Amino acid sequence: MDKITEHVIDNIVHGVIKNLNVTGIKFDADKMSDLNEFLTDFFIDECQIEVEEFVAFEDLSKCQQKYWKDIACTLSQTPKELFESHSGMNNNADKNIDVQHSFNLIDESASPSEFSGVNGYIDNSNHLGLSVHFEGYSDSSPTGSTNPLIYIEKYNSSLRAIIYADINQDEPTNVICLEKAKISNRKDRVIYEMAIVE
Repeated sequence: MDKITEHVIDNIVHGVIKNLNVTGIKFDADKMSDLNEFLTDFFIDECQIEVEEFVAFEDLSKCQQKYWKDIACTLSQTPKELFESHSGMNNNADKNIDVQHSFNLIDESASPSEFSGVNGYIDNSNHLGLSVHFEGYSDSSPTGSTNPLIYIEKYNSSLRAIIYADINQDEPTNVICLEKAKISNRKDRVIYEMAIVE
């Protein structure tokens, strides 16, 4: 039988409350407690999922153990260590485990007989921002031959792009705030009609 900890139920309840808060609905502590009890009973009675204060990795169902083993294959932890260090929850489940994406840019202006493209990859291994690497290009750092030229991050509540366009300059050449590109900032376009006078 599948098993989850009470911690998982708490996280589900807090997720519901957080989403309701966005709509202007507030829950008091008593209602949160009632929802917690209801979900616990629902999982036990309707879903045949045991809810316990603590669940040992060895007590998980085979399907659950396989899930943690598959995640552990991509990391340097055993399935048991990973399960225990995450309180039985994979908080990165909605994130792509493959944090690198390779690409190839082709110069369309080049003749077909010559390759003048560039290979690269996008990295999100620290989950703090996107770094864009290009083969044969780097920032001023002497370590590594393909340090990122472009870094995209959320900083001080603003989405921004940091660009290192000069290998001999330590500081970024450009820091571009992208907040004006928010869809919510779009203004209605004014269309002018011209009268044709004959």
